[in-house]
Amino acid sequence: MNYFGLPGNSRSIMEFHAKVLATLLKWLKRRNRRHRMNGCRFYRLVELLRLPAPRIVLYSRTRSIVLA
Repeated sequence: MNYFGLPGNSRSIMEFHAKVLATLLKWLKRRNRRHRMNGCRFYRLVELLRLPAPRIVLYSRTRSIVLA
């Protein structure tokens, strides 16, 4: 998803990202009774899928600066 946050809004963007991951884990836990998803397996899956963490990019006319 391409969303360009405002400088100073990084805390809200990080909180949104955390809530998205928590909601995904919640629904994956409900999916199967025998093979429940736990936190350890979930974060290994997140690393395996390389889900990007949010980052703030400041654009100027000459160059862009990435704040991670």
